[in-house]
Amino acid sequence: MSNLTSLSLTSGAPTNSGTISTLDALMADGGQATIGAIADAAVSTDANGTVNAHVRGLVKIFAASLAVAGALFHRITDGTNTAAVKAASTAPVAGDPALVVAISPNSVNGNGQATMANGAPITVASNQSTLSVALDTTQIANGASGTMVTPTKVKISIASATTTTLVALVATKKIRVLSMYLISTGANTVNLQSHVTTSNSDGLPGYAANGGIVLPFNPIGWFDTTAGEALDMVTSGSGQVSGQLSYVAV
Repeated sequence: MSNLTSLSLTSGAPTNSGTISTLDALMADGGQATIGAIADAAVSTDANGTVNAHVRGLVKIFAASLAVAGALFHRITDGTNTAAVKAASTAPVAGDPALVVAISPNSVNGNGQATMANGAPITVASNQSTLSVALDTTQIANGASGTMVTPTKVKISIASATTTTLVALVATKKIRVLSMYLISTGANTVNLQSHVTTSNSDGLPGYAANGGIVLPFNPIGWFDTTAGEALDMVTSGSGQVSGQLSYVAV
């Protein structure tokens, strides 16, 4: 039987015959492939090289892939700096590499003015020092929604016993009197009342000649008309009643 110089397999079964005395020759360097030396330099491309060189190249590629995967799934890095990740009980220090981020323009605004729908809630510090505030002389807020309303001043000048409309009605709104002063030159009683629902009145007391009253600014109001009704002043005497009131429609 002749020596085998090659071995062919079909469906796992040999298709030729012969002795295998030449197997060592087939496996020797240069027979079918060059095994090479252990110290052969790694080849990680499709260039020619020994089996050992290509195996070493594969090992290097695999190791590099593991390093990339480790950075991708276990570290946040720019290739040079790796962001510090610490336990909740460990305080950061100045030398920790930080992950630098910015607020997305699509997110709520936590650092500046925005509408309530687009602003992040801000909590005042428990040891917050005194905050300076000022009273707005042009607008005041009304209700839980903080709707801004503008106070208006009205002159009072009445010289007879009569009912005088001081403020015209505002549809669906109440007229709220915030402040008022008046002086009557003669004995008088002066009442504020709602134009239609006259039972809604303030019941102010009577005044002697040259008497009067000062109602200082009151944010919750001294008197409210019924919604959708004008504000009237009712006087009982003929003396001159003069003064001024401020109001808002709420």
